[in-house]
Amino acid sequence: EVFPDARIYGIEPASERARLASIVVGERGTVHCTGAPNIPAVPEPDAPADLAVMIDMIHLLGTEDAILTFKRIHGMLCSNGLLILRTQILPTNGQSEISLIQKIGQRIAGGRVNHRSADDLERLMVQAGFRITDIKPCGSGRWGHWFFLQK
Repeated sequence: EVFPDARIYGIEPASERARLASIVVGERGTVHCTGAPNIPAVPEPDAPADLAVMIDMIHLLGTEDAILTFKRIHGMLCSNGLLILRTQILPTNGQSEISLIQKIGQRIAGGRVNHRSADDLERLMVQAGFRITDIKPCGSGRWGHWFFLQK
């Protein structure tokens, strides 16, 4: 094992997924059933996190909740901590086939999708105190991107 002392701390808004993730994590950490920006305190406040990962969820948050989430994560990271984020970037023409389908699905489910341009997303990250170290495309898709941020 590469990091035998690593602790895992996660949040997941879907109760069944949180339950299954807790089983996988076992005694190495915890997974709470909640959603951003309602991020519970780190279980070991004297040991800030080295890394945070946000996957396919920032588009589900409005602007204020996105900023608050970034700020809370920033506050839980160690001085050189990293945030890795995967999301879709709104194409320059304002729509992608995927984002349109997601918006329809979210509206049916009663939610809202907030796809942002790369500039808008970068502005939110910087406003929360992060420095963007890299942006890479995600797989073969045209809209998915990985953002690598440092505190």
